[in-house]
Amino acid sequence: MKYLTKHQRRVLRFIKNFSAKNGYSPSIPEIAKHFKKSYGTIQPILKRMVEAGALAAHKPYSKRGYYEN
Repeated sequence: MKYLTKHQRRVLRFIKNFSAKNGYSPSIPEIAKHFKKSYGTIQPILKRMVEAGALAAHKPYSKRGYYEN
């Protein structure tokens, strides 16, 4: 896994905790709401995290599915 920024590590920690608590991964709008950011701001962050190998990508046409790799 490549280097993650401080914000990316916070997002990863949130996804891990959310998944452990609820049994499913958070949707992009849930992540955006938690960090008080827009959908358009969070989506590129998640994309870079997938490219870095920190997250596995969600399935097409699914709102959920970003999870720790």
